[in-house]
Amino acid sequence: MFHIETKPNGIRVLFIDHNGIMSDSLQEYVEHQPFLEQGLSGHLLITGLGLGFINKFLLTISDIKSVTIVEKYQEVIDLVWDSCSKDERFMLVLADAETWEPPRIYDYTWIDSWVGDTIHPSDEWVKTMKERYAPFSKNLLFWYPNKDRQHIEQVYNEEII
Repeated sequence: MFHIETKPNGIRVLFIDHNGIMSDSLQEYVEHQPFLEQGLSGHLLITGLGLGFINKFLLTISDIKSVTIVEKYQEVIDLVWDSCSKDERFMLVLADAETWEPPRIYDYTWIDSWVGDTIHPSDEWVKTMKERYAPFSKNLLFWYPNKDRQHIEQVYNEEII
């Protein structure tokens, strides 16, 4: 179901079946800027391991006390965890972020776990995840393709009914 391919230009892509869901490309890095530019510190929560490429940037921030990564698929963990950058601050949890109960309040939460039938999360999914994680997050942020960033910010800022 999951596999990693390295393209001729050296970019690695994580696939589910025949659909690329994550890469270590410059575009992917740019789409993570809303999280990486936060002045990160304290305890972080990330939903979705992906290729683990964000870890190498987090390793450079000494003010980060812990990074908890929630990954739903053991197959992704088997493909990625042993080879991705990490240190003793990183902890991996095998669980579905849509149902997992956080054990603490996190200083920053990065919701980056969308694997669905479309290339981006639905508004309903964003609202559901906001409702689930807002009580456990001082700063809650979502991955979204840059071309849709303004839309996701509008959805995120709507009140939960």
